[in-house]
Amino acid sequence: MKRKAIALFGTAAVLSALGAPAAYAAPPPPRGVTIETADVSGPESCEEHELALSDDRNAFTITYSDFYVAAGGHLPWTDRKRCSILLRILVPSDYTFGINRVDYRGSAELAAGAKGLMRANIFFKGVIDPPEPRILDLKGPYSNNWTVVDEIPPDWVAYRPCGDSRGLYLDSELRVERGSSDPSKVNVIALDSTDGSIKTTYHFAWKTCPK
Repeated sequence: MKRKAIALFGTAAVLSALGAPAAYAAPPPPRGVTIETADVSGPESCEEHELALSDDRNAFTITYSDFYVAAGGHLPWTDRKRCSILLRILVPSDYTFGINRVDYRGSAELAAGAKGLMRANIFFKGVIDPPEPRILDLKGPYSNNWTVVDEIPPDWVAYRPCGDSRGLYLDSELRVERGSSDPSKVNVIALDSTDGSIKTTYHFAWKTCPK
């Protein structure tokens, strides 16, 4: 899947300036959309997520409560966690959807010489997809929030087949390496939020089905 990832460090305030004009007139989002978690594979921090559909039905959000990795200090040299969430998304029979943009948000505390990365992928159940692209690659020193906008051009959006109800997989992986940093320093990269303010937002691309 062809992607264009734009990394925005320290603030998410400039996101509104990044929207590219649509290549075609997409239909308005349908009514009667429902979304729920069907299955989860990963650490407890992955299971304890919050899922919410936006009021305009153009996006949904995932909020993690404790999804992070840490290395250094009294901890191992490296740490890695992977989270896979299967969503059940029901839409009217005359509509289908894909995902054309994801806004990933998190935070990191990396000492000089340490590294943190995130990989992520989105695909429908039963559909073979390429390996997870490297969405974010941070090198210390770094101490701030981060945002990555992962945009998929209209011609490359993967839509669920019309009349199909297969689930949508959301895969995310975090990894941190102590590297050459001070062994006493603890390095962290996170996709979580203690106050619910850091969310990952998935934007729908809607399409009508032939009658």
